[in-house]
Amino acid sequence: MDVAGICEGIREGGCISPSEDEKEKVGEYTLLCKLGKGEKAVVYLAVDSHGREVAIKAFLTETELNFKEYSKYYFDEQGASKLAKREWELGKILKHPNIAEVYDYFTEPKNGEIRSYIVMEYIEKLPENTLSESSAVQAALGLVDALIFGFRKGVIHRDLFSENMIVNREGVLKLIDIDSFDHMYEDLYDPHVADSSGTPMDPLDSYLKVMGSGVSYLLAFGGINRSLGHLIPSDCHRNIQKGDLPIILEYLNAVKGVLHSTKG
Repeated sequence: MDVAGICEGIREGGCISPSEDEKEKVGEYTLLCKLGKGEKAVVYLAVDSHGREVAIKAFLTETELNFKEYSKYYFDEQGASKLAKREWELGKILKHPNIAEVYDYFTEPKNGEIRSYIVMEYIEKLPENTLSESSAVQAALGLVDALIFGFRKGVIHRDLFSENMIVNREGVLKLIDIDSFDHMYEDLYDPHVADSSGTPMDPLDSYLKVMGSGVSYLLAFGGINRSLGHLIPSDCHRNIQKGDLPIILEYLNAVKGVLHSTKG
């Protein structure tokens, strides 16, 4: 779920007021208002016991989710959300200043079931096209650094779209949607498996292009127009493999070189 996107405008009254039965305390956190609801969770703005604002992702219970045929994939034997646990474990790996932080994971009983919660960094989004050129370059470098960090930890972000690349009100890039990260060994196709049209199922060149497009998107915040397609190697029209990490890192470091020259 795009927590930061939902949060946009909250200071101007965009927060959805909860109903009376939703005004509650969970764990050590007090829920302030509902930010939005996705297919598998509801996100709230909350404060902890020290008054710090956080975003709390409350995962739907087995009854609420209504995916009976997939229950064994989504819930453990006690009824806790496997998705929440997975996100929490990824969050522990991905401690980086340009990746939204996951602070906490806990469960509580709810109507005879178990509710799982993830507590995350609350991000207020900066309006687009409000960065200086140098700040836009810095944001783009933050994205590249976050991606390099993830790859070196063995994980890949699978949903690199503008909604998941948020520049906060301090001008710092935050890569969000932690559950879109996958371990590099998960869900990989054989190198040359293709669809009916002959297109690779998970092409490496397309993923490199997506990363470059993300950088270009952030540069545009500062009015900079840069294309990075020329940096993509010519022999990458095949499915991503775990052994492609050196190619991916070489590409990202080449992108960093372009950004540093732009900055200069």
